Amino acid sequence: MPKLIGGTRFHTVSEVARAVGVHRATLLRWIDAQKVTDGKRDRNGWRMFSDTQLEVIRDFALSMSPPGDVSEDQMRLFGRQSARHQ
Repeated sequence: MPKLIGGTRFHTVSEVARAVGVHRATLLRWIDAQKVTDGKRDRNGWRMFSDTQLEVIRDFALSMSPPGDVSEDQMRLFGRQSARHQ
């Protein structure tokens, strides 16, 4: 549940991850890799994100393309034939 601080709504890491549709650990990796901005810290040291920051993170998550085609080597690794060889 978002917290209202100084008239601004703030969300925790878990709330942002849930809203964006990624795992909490994924969001933390994005922050560590500086792919998305880090939130502000509350008095307990917890990361808090404003509604605006949440939207920027959501835009980043939606801009990512899905993984590409699986290579022949990966198919052999898992003991499967590709559609081209069936």
